[in-house]
Amino acid sequence: MRTPLNTLRSMSIAGCLALGSFALPSLAQPTAFTYQGQLKDGVNSAEGLHDFRFRLFDAVSGGAQVGSTQCVDNLQVKDGVFMATVDFGNQFNSTAQRYIEILVRKDTGLDCSNTSGYATLAPRQPILPTPAATQAASAFSLAAPDGSHAKAVFVGNNGFVGIGTTTPGFPVHIASTFAVLGLQDTGPNSTQAGYVSYRNATGTETAWIGFGSAGDPDFSIVNARSGGDIVLNPFSGNVGVGTASPTSKLEVRGDIRLGPSGQFRATSGEENLRIVRGTVASNGSRFGGAGFESSRLATGEYRITFTTPFTSPPSVSGAVWQGVGFGAGYTVTLEDIGPHKDYVIVWVSQSDTSAVTDRKFDFIAVGTR
Repeated sequence: MRTPLNTLRSMSIAGCLALGSFALPSLAQPTAFTYQGQLKDGVNSAEGLHDFRFRLFDAVSGGAQVGSTQCVDNLQVKDGVFMATVDFGNQFNSTAQRYIEILVRKDTGLDCSNTSGYATLAPRQPILPTPAATQAASAFSLAAPDGSHAKAVFVGNNGFVGIGTTTPGFPVHIASTFAVLGLQDTGPNSTQAGYVSYRNATGTETAWIGFGSAGDPDFSIVNARSGGDIVLNPFSGNVGVGTASPTSKLEVRGDIRLGPSGQFRATSGEENLRIVRGTVASNGSRFGGAGFESSRLATGEYRITFTTPFTSPPSVSGAVWQGVGFGAGYTVTLEDIGPHKDYVIVWVSQSDTSAVTDRKFDFIAVGTR
């Protein structure tokens, strides 16, 4: 058989080139495609049964073979036209050009794995996308299988991916009128550990949100960074625990336990109260406590100035020190001389109401914030 180098006059590709990057493990897309060409035997159109070998390369000449050689035995050629289904596997998930090389011989009864008598047609032919595959080749968007949702997934020129939007403003931008993301662990409850993991540039986990331990029913927010905090900092509004309508920055509907083993409970009251306690030396200096300043005005008279005023007159009680314990026989008189901020405390002997004396004393003030 005479097979000049220009025997392959024309060719076209019809069918589908499956892009592996879009294939799913349980629903893999086909990678086979149909090759149609015209074969000349000299100046005449080839006729009858022929054996073909198809090879894929990454260059028009030389280069490296991609995938395995495909054999087609006893292929009928009519008026020079032949058609073969070829499958090189998933070799088209790259933007690299691919070229097909064809070796042919008239059928001699040999299996095409026997390479005797084959002639190589030249030049190799580039594999080009069909018009229907042009959009898939550029992969700028994906539509729903039935076409009802065009550009359901869109990639902008900046590389941002939009789902439900063609103008993504973030690396991944999801726009929807209902829940935008569903995470489902299909394993049994005893093994479920679904969570969202946050990682740094080296891939080390720095934080996570979700069910971090298998079978753990508790939803957790964990900051794994050294010295890092977990901060609830809404743009505006309040945070509610056990309530959907909080009226304070933090509102908890339920008990609050404190301490390393939860042994303490938060103090509570029907009013929003503040407590200030202190110890004042006999010379009027502050001996203990915080949130106030103190001074001695005269014998037995002391001035307490609270750093932050109460919103209404607080309840103030006190006791003097005498020896190693609190003294008896003294009463305290209070005078509110400021807007619930400044108070004069006078210590008077119960046995002699005219007797006023300097004493070291303690006090407690409880009032509304």
